[in-house]
Amino acid sequence: MPLMNKLSRFARSPQGRKVAQRAQRYASSPQGQQKIRQVRSRLMKRR
Repeated sequence: MPLMNKLSRFARSPQGRKVAQRAQRYASSPQGQQKIRQVRSRLMKRR
């Protein structure tokens, strides 16, 4: 089974939804926002 099919099946599963929910909560937290800014600036320096 191709990787994308496996990923999409996982994303639709209850476990996948739980992981996605946790990721959204982390991304909206102050720590998550700071980490996102750090990674974004690191990626922008590579260009």
